[in-house]
Amino acid sequence: MHPGSSCIKYIVSRPRDPILKRYSLSISNCQWLLPRSNKSFSATVSPPSSDLVPQRIVQWVSNKGRYHAFDPRPSDATDDDTQDVIESEVVGTLTRAFLQAGAQSHTISVDIGHSEIDRIKSIIRTVPNFQERGYRWPFESTNAKFTSKDNLEDAYDEIWDGRDIDIHDIDSRNPLTIDDLEEGNKVFVEYTISPYSAKKSRPNVKGFEAGTTLRLLSVGLLERPDRKLNFESPRKRRRMAP
Repeated sequence: MHPGSSCIKYIVSRPRDPILKRYSLSISNCQWLLPRSNKSFSATVSPPSSDLVPQRIVQWVSNKGRYHAFDPRPSDATDDDTQDVIESEVVGTLTRAFLQAGAQSHTISVDIGHSEIDRIKSIIRTVPNFQERGYRWPFESTNAKFTSKDNLEDAYDEIWDGRDIDIHDIDSRNPLTIDDLEEGNKVFVEYTISPYSAKKSRPNVKGFEAGTTLRLLSVGLLERPDRKLNFESPRKRRRMAP
């Protein structure tokens, strides 16, 4: 499977462990976007014709300066009901990782291919008041940047072994550490799409353009390059016969 070959899947009701449940938002605490028609903003996201994922209605909800993607609100929902933010997943090749303790953010860069990047962009472009000019994309060439700002005092720990298991079976995921991840690994990434609004400059406060963060939920190791690496300092290696 080449980078980006798996489609984005939107998962709302799939069982998650308690840690990842922190990404749920209460409907009663969110502002449902109401354009002039007094209807919640919805957009139909159409995947490429080669993909088997059907068209999907994405409803963007504004909360604390960010937008969050939800399925349309059920007609029988009450103010006390809670819906989960739509999660996405993708397979790619790890190109860079900064997951150590004490970092300003935990980030990974993954080569997911142009088609997956185009797909994510097509979703983001449906955000209310989207403007292409100056937009801050989380992409560079075929690499996507995924970021987590949770528990930065510790090393990132949402890493698991996805080899020879059903990757959607949470109970079969055995934990790994950041030392188990290397550049060139094939990885399975779970994330949410989190666009944010532009902020105007004020005295002594620098503004910024609108953009999107791909919020990292977890990383699963799928394949490791078949090679043995020796990181011993070259100065310490024997150079001549004894």
